[in-house]
Amino acid sequence: MRNIVVRDGFRRFHQTRVFKVLTVILITAFMAGVAKAAEFHFATTELAPETKRQPKANELKNAFKTSLMTTDAIANINKGIAMCNDYMKANPGDVEGKIDAYVIMAQSYWNLGEYETSETEQLKSYAAGQDAAQKVIDLAPGRWDGWAWYAFNLGRISQINGVIKSLFSLPVFKKHIFEAEKLAPNSAFVLNAIGDMYRQLPWVAGGSMKKSNEYLEKAVKVDPRFTLTKFDLAITLLEDGKKERAMELLNEVINAKDPSWAAHLEIWEKPKAKALLNNMDNYKKLLDKWHMLI
Repeated sequence: MRNIVVRDGFRRFHQTRVFKVLTVILITAFMAGVAKAAEFHFATTELAPETKRQPKANELKNAFKTSLMTTDAIANINKGIAMCNDYMKANPGDVEGKIDAYVIMAQSYWNLGEYETSETEQLKSYAAGQDAAQKVIDLAPGRWDGWAWYAFNLGRISQINGVIKSLFSLPVFKKHIFEAEKLAPNSAFVLNAIGDMYRQLPWVAGGSMKKSNEYLEKAVKVDPRFTLTKFDLAITLLEDGKKERAMELLNEVINAKDPSWAAHLEIWEKPKAKALLNNMDNYKKLLDKWHMLI
């Protein structure tokens, strides 16, 4: 009888956040002994407009445009990916076109994961996006978007799998996202991902609300129309006890008139911003549901 009570008590403790944090501490200590993670740093480069790349081939321009259509989105994303594969088969000697195609595919698979409702399908999409991004890195290591999309897809996989399972992939994520930052220090998307990382990491693994706020504020300054950053900054502010400012940003997200990424606003930021505003007293439950807490 006593053994049953002990086992039941341990089972309940195993499910608590305290257990998770203790596990993080142990794993982080182990990792520090076997691998030196990339240094955290903050870009000091002066703000400048980021160069916008477009594929040279018209077929790939059409593929990219198709992949971003919000009507029948999943079908169009898959169509855009197929168009990229068709282009590469028809033009095996076009290395630059192949690089552009893989960049489109890395982003498209990430977008597909955002639309999917099944975690199994989401993980498949993000893994495929990660593979496409690796091909960009192999072909063009100087392209920031290969490193970035690798990190973005890995980040989503880590969110779904949870912090305990994902700690061993943290050095890989940091390596890729900081290389992307080095190559594109003023990409709002890259700055957003780093700011989000600092918020979600436990302090024993390098998490910092201060650094999260710094990166996200810089991302907002780079692109004030990027609603994903405003949403993530609102969460950081909530976690930092700044409820009123967080609510202002969430309302800005909901009422955005000219967002720089309209499709993602509709499927991700807007519905989640509305849910948070309607349930501010229990916002942590929503973040936990969305895999945005440790």
